[in-house]
Amino acid sequence: MVLVWTANLLLFKYGPVKYLDDVGLATWAWMAAAIALFCASTQLGISLKIRPFELTAPPRIQRALVITAILGLVGILLLSVDKIYFSGLDYSQDMATLRFERDVQAFSGIEVNRTPLLFIGYPIFSFSYCAIVLFVLFAERLRGSAVVLGQISILSPVLYGYLYASRGNLLLLFYLLGGALIVRRMCGLTGIAKCHNLRLTLTLFLAAFIIYSNYTWEDRRLFSNISRYYDFVQIVGPNWRIEPKPWVGDAVERNVLSDATAMNMLSYSHYYVHSFISLDKIRLNQDRLSPNLGFFEIGLLSPLARVFSPGAEPVQRMTEELRVSDLLGYFVSAWGALFLDFGFAGTMLAIILWGAASSFFYRQVLRQPGVGSQLAMSGVIASILVSPMNSPVGMSNSLLILLAMVAGARLARASPAAQIREVVSSPVVGRIGATPRRVISS
Repeated sequence: MVLVWTANLLLFKYGPVKYLDDVGLATWAWMAAAIALFCASTQLGISLKIRPFELTAPPRIQRALVITAILGLVGILLLSVDKIYFSGLDYSQDMATLRFERDVQAFSGIEVNRTPLLFIGYPIFSFSYCAIVLFVLFAERLRGSAVVLGQISILSPVLYGYLYASRGNLLLLFYLLGGALIVRRMCGLTGIAKCHNLRLTLTLFLAAFIIYSNYTWEDRRLFSNISRYYDFVQIVGPNWRIEPKPWVGDAVERNVLSDATAMNMLSYSHYYVHSFISLDKIRLNQDRLSPNLGFFEIGLLSPLARVFSPGAEPVQRMTEELRVSDLLGYFVSAWGALFLDFGFAGTMLAIILWGAASSFFYRQVLRQPGVGSQLAMSGVIASILVSPMNSPVGMSNSLLILLAMVAGARLARASPAAQIREVVSSPVVGRIGATPRRVISS
């Protein structure tokens, strides 16, 4: 946690963007206190009893991956049908036009048509993330259809990003994959398995993500008729309350950086670190912000409330408070998101539980690794990586992904007798019982 926040602080301080608004000393103290509380809470996890070692044979892992992958693919299919054919949105437009059109509708109170396909597809689509993480964690133990479905599952988040003109869900997937690679190292394995062309698959996905991210920035600039760096600075700067560091303009003038590269660099920097400013806005406007009890972090609650309780007061109140406080549409960090939902007392409790759970699963993976603990630790690492932007359940569909991973872990479990029979009879005996080694410090 300390390393992640330090890296973001260095980007905020020494990156290409200078913010016109200062972050107050009280806000820095709030951040430091929250990080210190998280670190102190990890000591609580040490007192929790480690679960007995779990023998998990390859057939069980294969079954879990196949089921979660199929559920995820069915989910994205239902979402695609709902969005393309029944939502009333025109997907023949470019992504920026589509996104801005939807934003205007949302601000005007115009609801998108929603069918049961959406409410069925959205929750089960999240199983794709579980399938992908299982594939990365246990690639050596997988064969046949599980390998194919594990690789195909990566298309679900990609299609979701297209349907919602979003990159947040793909960023969350990268954090989960990063967590899975660290967990493999904790268990004494190579970060990326040397089988099933996994290294090539992940490399291509990374390249595609970078290309897609750059395209979204460029597409939005074209929508706003911005093609030159200095036009970008004059138009976007006042809106974002930023200005570029002098060395960025110098690099553009000397043709060290192209206009597009410089604009993308400023956009990326602002995207990743503006939550420091947002957290300061929360502190300054705390008297006018009411607890939202999950509506801010859990994105599914607001559309459900609008459908089943049109004109729901909590949603309208939250939207208005965020708008008045200039927080609507911005990342607010984990501490800000928890505060907006549960106030200071709820934030403290959530941080304590988060820290204790992180320590518990860390020890579980180091001493008695099982499918459930490795999935959980992958999620814990992802939650820490995303914390400068959002809370553990506030990024995209992260809460549903968490529930899908819990279900995936249950699918991979069997009774003790069945576990032993499967291990003995399996032609592919996994690396069970190996002594994991410590590669990161608690």
